[in-house]
Amino acid sequence: MIAAILQAGKRSESNLRDDCCTSILPSIRLMMLHDRVHPWQNRDAKKQGSTGAIASNQIGRDEVMKQDKRPINVGIGDLLQFRWPVIALASISHRIAGVVLFGGLGVLLYGLEVSLSSPAEFEGLKASLATPLGKGIAWVVLAALAYHFVAGVKHLVMDGSDSESLVAGTRAAYITLAVSAILIVLVTVWII
Repeated sequence: MIAAILQAGKRSESNLRDDCCTSILPSIRLMMLHDRVHPWQNRDAKKQGSTGAIASNQIGRDEVMKQDKRPINVGIGDLLQFRWPVIALASISHRIAGVVLFGGLGVLLYGLEVSLSSPAEFEGLKASLATPLGKGIAWVVLAALAYHFVAGVKHLVMDGSDSESLVAGTRAAYITLAVSAILIVLVTVWII
């Protein structure tokens, strides 16, 4: 669009850029101040017309930040105090299992490379998998695989059906956690 205006010879590129910056940026700042101040301070201003909104936009950014009582940052301690819904826990666990699988895939590929290099390396890998550390790594990767698989199937079933309600999502999250727990117990028994 800038090229079309320049070809028409109406303005130079620097004038166009200056006009955009001087007209758009102050209005964006005004909208941000309006959104931060207006909803909880001047609720009656909507009824009175635009004069209350214009008056609320006159307040500076520092004054707005002083009046805002909402928390700015949420720390780890705050996250542990929240009562998370089971749907959120299932979703977060699905993502964590995916990250663990991504890291575990590198470990598994390294193990494959070592095991295929020579018969002696294969025996060494086999011996290292018999140690508690090797069993722990195998358990973490297989448990993540079990949970990620069950949660992925849940997503496919939920996407393919018409059940998009909160009750159906909660029920599906409980089923996912229960089936995954059963599979993880079976993995534990198999590894031990």
